[in-house]
Amino acid sequence: MTRVGTWPVARAGAVARRLLSPGRDQALLTDRQLDLLRQVAAGLDNRQTARRLAISEATVRTHLQNIYSRLDVSSRTAAIAAVFPPRPDW
Repeated sequence: MTRVGTWPVARAGAVARRLLSPGRDQALLTDRQLDLLRQVAAGLDNRQTARRLAISEATVRTHLQNIYSRLDVSSRTAAIAAVFPPRPDW
């Protein structure tokens, strides 16, 4: 398999497609995970998100790890890009 950096090309292409076609991955997440990701997209950190959703910070971290796994991403930014379409004013 051809590699780009340390990623196989097939994986790099899948991630690029996912990031370039945001919005379609919402169905992969539960309503609670979407609520949490909206808080993260609004710029809240784990502590603020936990307070707003009345859950522990550990639960926020667990939700984020599950979100990353379902979306096949490894960061908050990539998860947000995969789920929420770009706004016209960006």
